[in-house]
Amino acid sequence: VTWLAPDWIAVGFGPLNWPNAQEFLDPGNIRTFGYTGALVLYSTFTFIPKAGAKPGPFVPVQANVEWLACKDICLPGRAELKLTLPVDSKPPVFTPHAQLFEHTN
Repeated sequence: VTWLAPDWIAVGFGPLNWPNAQEFLDPGNIRTFGYTGALVLYSTFTFIPKAGAKPGPFVPVQANVEWLACKDICLPGRAELKLTLPVDSKPPVFTPHAQLFEHTN
């Protein structure tokens, strides 16, 4: 994952947090570890406006992501993800997607 944010802000990105992998026993008794179905990863980050910056009500964040999806063979994948976050001192509000992150507790 390569994180991108506007130049007017300093950003501290934490590591990706992964759930525990599942163990698979392939034909030939080869043991591998991985995931099935949807995989949700998360990272913490901190935004600090640079001196003289006048932040607006939102901060655009982008993540360029690359991965391998494997079964019989591995296929590369990539995506450009964009998110606009509100600039607010209030606690976050849970969205309908919050359930995807239940494994992080």
